[in-house]
Amino acid sequence: AGAAALALGTTLRGPKGDLYRTMGMRVVSLVEEMMDVVGELGLARKGAHTAGKIFDRMMFLDRKHGIRKKVGAGISFIAEKASRTASEVKADMDEDEDYSYERYRDDQRRY
Repeated sequence: AGAAALALGTTLRGPKGDLYRTMGMRVVSLVEEMMDVVGELGLARKGAHTAGKIFDRMMFLDRKHGIRKKVGAGISFIAEKASRTASEVKADMDEDEDYSYERYRDDQRRY
């Protein structure tokens, strides 16, 4: 939402639009400069090496405590809940437009 608001701000005419466009150019130049620094220092390679070491330690803890199963169960629970909610929303959208007051009242009583 924030990015959309900033993008919309660039379409404004006058000083506010100029300000948004200038801020956008500065952010782009900052990101380019950061990418140059990352390339010069080899941070991607160092980060990958560190991530590999962390992964090795996590695998050791996984063998000891079974973390992967617990995380997998949590992720599948969340995915199933999101899927169920999406199917309920789709079913609600597919219902007839004739939604009577009595039915609305009955639905509210259930909750």
